[in-house]
Amino acid sequence: MLTGVIDRMEERSLVYRERDPNDRRVVRIWLTPEGEKLKGTLPAIGEKTISKATQGLSESDYKTVMGILDCILQTNQRKTGKANC
Repeated sequence: MLTGVIDRMEERSLVYRERDPNDRRVVRIWLTPEGEKLKGTLPAIGEKTISKATQGLSESDYKTVMGILDCILQTNQRKTGKANC
């Protein structure tokens, strides 16, 4: 499923794949300059998606979900060495 999404993004020149030189099992996905141009639209799309997905949750459950998403983001940033996703 995710591979198909990445394939379509690659066909549209939004991303490219790069094998990790130290671990052949790892394939990193990077934005192309064209993908970078679209990156600015992602926060609004993400906010809308999260809003729909969390509709009807209690405030407590909402805070739990957002805390987990923040933890995932921070973990990803540490692994990739990037300050922003």
